[in-house]
Amino acid sequence: MEPTRNVINSKKVDVALRLETARLILREWNQGDISDLIDGLNDLSVSKSLAFVPHPYTNQDAERWIAHCAKTSQKEPHQSDYEFAIELKSESTVIVGVSLIQISQYHGTAGGGIWLNTGYQGSGYGSEAFGGEGKICIRRSQPEKA
Repeated sequence: MEPTRNVINSKKVDVALRLETARLILREWNQGDISDLIDGLNDLSVSKSLAFVPHPYTNQDAERWIAHCAKTSQKEPHQSDYEFAIELKSESTVIVGVSLIQISQYHGTAGGGIWLNTGYQGSGYGSEAFGGEGKICIRRSQPEKA
């Protein structure tokens, strides 16, 4: 994945919010993703392996998640949590959710999770997103000069 130039600059942090591969786009969640989120997580075979996902997964659950993601995406100098949607370009449909949490640059560690809509499993999307050239790039910039 090569980062595109859709980069948001906050006071102290630059975060590449849109990365692309041949078939996929990694980006932030938005309100337009609610139906894809429900479709992906309202499947017990997916939600049973996720610690904080209820079943059935409702519109209200999806709206809460999008609000959480909006709050989490407010860039901070020492941000340690990120939530991403991965969209299948050909269908403009979110098929994967990715959480990166408790990122410690000091320790070089992070936690997280991933889910993939069962209708899209077995097509190599996970390998495309995270294998080989798939990279999520986060870098701190220098503070702005007054």
